[in-house]
Amino acid sequence: MGEEREQEEDQAESSSPNRAQVWLRRMAKGPWTKDGRRKRRQGSMEDERLARLRTSVDPLQRAATVARETSQIMQDKNKPLPGVPEYLAEVETERRKVRVGEGERRIHVGTFQPEEGYCSNRVVTAKYNLITFFPRFLFEMFTRAAYLYFLIQAVLSWISVISPFSGVGSTFALVFVLLVAAIKAVVEDSKRHEEDRTLNNSVAHVVGEAGKVTDKKWEDVKVGEILQVHDEESFPADLLCIYSDLPDDVCFIKTANLDGETNLKIRRPARFAVDMIQRPEDLLCLKAELVCEAPNANLHVFHGILQGESQQELASSTLPITMNEVLLRGCTLKNSRFIYGVVIYTGGDSRIMRNQAITPTKVGVFDKFLNVQIVILLVVQFILCLACSITSYIWSQEEGLNNYYLALDTFVQGNFENGFVYIVVFFFTFWILFSYLVPISLFVSMEIVKFWQGLYILMDEEMKDFDTGEPAKARNSALNEDLGQVEYIFSDKTGTLTTNDMRLREISIRTDSYGHKEFQLEKFCGNKRENMGMPALEAFDERLHARLYSTLKNIGDAEAPAKLPDNDDIFEFFICICLCHGLIVEQDPSNPEVGIYQGASPDEVALVQAARDIGFEFVQRSSSSVTLSLHGALHTFEVLSMLDFSSERQRMSVIIRWPDGKVKLYCKGSDAIMLGLLSTDEEPLLPTIDHQLLHYSTAGLRTLVFGYREMDLEEWEEWDDWYQNAALEGDFEARDKEMTECAKMLEQDLHFLGVSAIEDKLQDGVPEAIECLKQAGMKVWMITGDKKETAINIAISCRLIQDREKLLMCLADRKELTEEVLGSLLKRRASDASGRDFAGIRQELLVDGKTLTFIIGDRALEMTLARIADGCNGVVVCRSSPKQKAAIVHIMSEYRQQMAAEGSRTRIQAYWRKLFCRLNTLSLAIGDGANDVAMLQAANIGVGIAGKEGRQAVNNADYAFTQFRFLVRLLLVHGQLSQYRIARLIKYSFYKNVAFGCTLFIAQFFSGFSGQALIDSISAAFYNVVFTAVPVLLFAVLDMPLTFETLMHCPQIYNRIKSLSTFTFWKSILDGVLHGGVDFLIPYYGLRNLGVGRNSLNGLYAVGRTSFVALTGSVNLEIALVARHWTWLFGIFTVLSFVLVFPFFVILEGLYRAFDIPDPAQWGVTQRLYASPAFWLLVCVSISVTFGHRFCWLSTKRIFFPGDQTKLAVMEQAGVLDKTAVSRRLSTLSPRNGHESIDSASIDEATRSVGDNLVELSRSLPHKIAHDQNVV
Repeated sequence: MGEEREQEEDQAESSSPNRAQVWLRRMAKGPWTKDGRRKRRQGSMEDERLARLRTSVDPLQRAATVARETSQIMQDKNKPLPGVPEYLAEVETERRKVRVGEGERRIHVGTFQPEEGYCSNRVVTAKYNLITFFPRFLFEMFTRAAYLYFLIQAVLSWISVISPFSGVGSTFALVFVLLVAAIKAVVEDSKRHEEDRTLNNSVAHVVGEAGKVTDKKWEDVKVGEILQVHDEESFPADLLCIYSDLPDDVCFIKTANLDGETNLKIRRPARFAVDMIQRPEDLLCLKAELVCEAPNANLHVFHGILQGESQQELASSTLPITMNEVLLRGCTLKNSRFIYGVVIYTGGDSRIMRNQAITPTKVGVFDKFLNVQIVILLVVQFILCLACSITSYIWSQEEGLNNYYLALDTFVQGNFENGFVYIVVFFFTFWILFSYLVPISLFVSMEIVKFWQGLYILMDEEMKDFDTGEPAKARNSALNEDLGQVEYIFSDKTGTLTTNDMRLREISIRTDSYGHKEFQLEKFCGNKRENMGMPALEAFDERLHARLYSTLKNIGDAEAPAKLPDNDDIFEFFICICLCHGLIVEQDPSNPEVGIYQGASPDEVALVQAARDIGFEFVQRSSSSVTLSLHGALHTFEVLSMLDFSSERQRMSVIIRWPDGKVKLYCKGSDAIMLGLLSTDEEPLLPTIDHQLLHYSTAGLRTLVFGYREMDLEEWEEWDDWYQNAALEGDFEARDKEMTECAKMLEQDLHFLGVSAIEDKLQDGVPEAIECLKQAGMKVWMITGDKKETAINIAISCRLIQDREKLLMCLADRKELTEEVLGSLLKRRASDASGRDFAGIRQELLVDGKTLTFIIGDRALEMTLARIADGCNGVVVCRSSPKQKAAIVHIMSEYRQQMAAEGSRTRIQAYWRKLFCRLNTLSLAIGDGANDVAMLQAANIGVGIAGKEGRQAVNNADYAFTQFRFLVRLLLVHGQLSQYRIARLIKYSFYKNVAFGCTLFIAQFFSGFSGQALIDSISAAFYNVVFTAVPVLLFAVLDMPLTFETLMHCPQIYNRIKSLSTFTFWKSILDGVLHGGVDFLIPYYGLRNLGVGRNSLNGLYAVGRTSFVALTGSVNLEIALVARHWTWLFGIFTVLSFVLVFPFFVILEGLYRAFDIPDPAQWGVTQRLYASPAFWLLVCVSISVTFGHRFCWLSTKRIFFPGDQTKLAVMEQAGVLDKTAVSRRLSTLSPRNGHESIDSASIDEATRSVGDNLVELSRSLPHKIAHDQNVV
């Protein structure tokens, strides 16, 4: 049967149209056999021209070279090709059939004719233009419920049948609010227009048919054109690099505008183009077709195939294209002179524009609170309007008919005979009349206040990075008030709690460990050449120096290149460090003797720098080789292949040909992966390796495992052909899978070399910051991808974990065990009602990512974990993925809502409890890398750390700064002040509007519910926009209940007082009802019997204006009364807002007369009122009653029932606060901490001292301060 199957396969292969593919398939069946190696080796080493097959680092770039080189060697079509079966020579190499999927594009290269039908290269980031501004702006504004409500009110006001006001007032107020918002939008969008104009008019250099380079604007660049880009110029579009002027066929780019990373990255021209284009004139000979994927947002992966034909008869080739050959728009060319590139994607199709997706819209908790309360208020308004309209009909049919002068028995417009129509019409009348219950000025005021609060964060010198001067930024100021109500903090570790400044501290080679954690190699060398080499090696570890001294001495002293040691594990370990990385060398202008290593991985930089310090120096990289300086002697190693690191592979490999011809694979990666790749001969070492990893992790060091294996050149050649065949797969999705499988076949049976231990130091002030946040009542989680031991050690250093022995472990390797572990942890909970502590003592929890895979997705297990974690003081999650980070945030949010809904009797009650839980339980996530973006977007507030892992986190965050300790000031100072100010802005705005609406409502009882307004529409509009707007705006910007120092010194008061709750909100509403009633009833009863005829003061507008003046004085005195921090500016505008009322009425009557507005009822009213002592007396009495009510209430509360803030304010004024402790805490959390200290031991001692003081403070302060839950 086997022989028959082989015959069938041979027959199928003989009929295959592409015999080259058949040959590769035969190789894949038995790639490692000796016969296969012998056949492949025959003739392959005899021809020098075949050596060019091995000049590229990346195996993906060699596919085209295979076909072309064999065609050039072949002088006669019938002559067999060296190293290739004879039957293959009889068939011309066939163009590979590439499957083009939906959206994929074909670009003809070398035709010098742009492709049509693709996106323009003009980029528009501005939201508006002259045509779209008004419709789009108005659409955006009126899609918001509040503005739509005010629009309907303004429209109804113009219907004279139902409106008690003229449409002028309400329209003026709406137009004013929209005008302010429009000016703000125009100012912001004009900046975008200017940036777009500058970018689109930038100059691009286009290569024409004759090779002539002409300039054109970026916006005119099209797909398929060939561009020339010089050093320091940005790429106008996404390009396929086809030529670099550097001799090594590489170019360097800076991607800071794309991902924030400042290190240079290597890109290479497409290998097929490199061999054809040796100088710029050769561009005329290039004829090819590029097939690539549809435009997408992936910045790290590119799929494409370049099919080319030169002018030679048989030279045709197919080359896979990856991101290594692509130059993305937004990047800058560096140190490469110039390059040529073919335009692939333009404008909106480019990767940078595809990544400018709109982040999830986050709305502040007060905005959500307002939505709920406004709905309730509208329901109240609906009930009032319905009740008043029905009452009006009843009064007109009974009491009204008895007053003959009203002529209510005559049915005209406004007095309808049909009762239903009468009630409906008057319902809308009262709806317009009571529309002032919702303050239209509030929404503009909130935007202005939040904008200024964002500027305060930006200008805060205490949150500015000391080294770079980069300030903190509020990227989404809509969440300012949320900063004062955070309950959960989810933090990344690397780069967030630590500096992400990696330094090699210890190593283990085979079974021996070298180095000491306390020794800092980088400080010993100090980037000085005389300290490197043998002195540094001896200082690092004397035993290592003794073992390497003779080897390095022989290499360095040899006149000719000495033979390198073979199978020396110590030597191989450092060679692996120097070769297995993706760094490049950049010259340091300040220190020409020592270069700067640039790379995406801080771990690689730390390893290569440490190797250089002790005598193994990475000197230079070219497209096919790496040069090392081994104790002064230069040696070049040929790079055959490089398999880059990825988060899925968690390892990196490089295949190297040594100067003596030996081929070796070097590999490094995480221990979780690498230990599974070791050969079976290494199994006896596994316990020792585990012990070494445990030791380093316990010390808080990051570990990498190194290994290598030696192979024959023929073995690599066969694997390389297989890898190329997979790389040429036309199905892009299948290509990645096949290439991954090919890489796995090579990365196996490794010889263990050793382990590196790298220190990532904590940022300054992190332990104190976490302790302070915990004192403020926040639950801090540390979520990291590091190993368990490393995570625990860092958590202890951060004071997130107090006692390792009492740490609760949630670790399991299967779902059944997960359920058992969670059940046992749950049983350890105390039976107290709060359910917040374990057995009444401090507890911390640790969970690993593997356990989370069994928990996430199972609702019951999620809630069990959340219940356990919610009772812990600190939680550590290790070995977690980005998706798990976001899932944890969602789980804790859902758990708190579920707990809030427990005990609800109805679904409506459960809904309301969950709703208010979402408003009161907020989470904050903080991270620095792209893997933290999902967590930042899942949390209510996302904070990005501008560190060394790019700016992906910053670009997707709501707030951003450079140091974790700044989070304390952001929350305790800016968060509490923003919450305090905006809460009072909201309560005061509703208070003053309800007070005004109440005067209109109570007046209906004395006017037969006729819907008649006390005041004209213009005065009503000015009440909101002018007379009461500025003081509260200044209050919300400037008022400060406590100083910054006190807020930082006393974290225990954080989030203890709900400045805005349902109770305090509706209490403000009731205060407005009371003050509105007082300010109407006192003038009404005081003026009702004064004067007769035309000179009487008991008319509608006389009572209305007296009530209006009294009400304006009351509401302005109210904001003055509740202010804690008076300034001259605030005092002047508060007084001015009230004083302006008096000339306003005089000017208003003058305008009525000047424009001949027929309103005789108001003519002369102002003069008669101002001339009457009764007017002034009634205004003073009304203001005194309202002010006296509030003054007595607040005085009683502050004297007999003082809250936390009141007590601390009194302590501030009395000078009894411990200023020494305040200054100590501020110095610990200031941006300059640690920069003046040289000795790390003294820093640690100072840290412990500060920590002791904070603990003592946390014990004493709660006993001195009682928590007040009802401060208004």
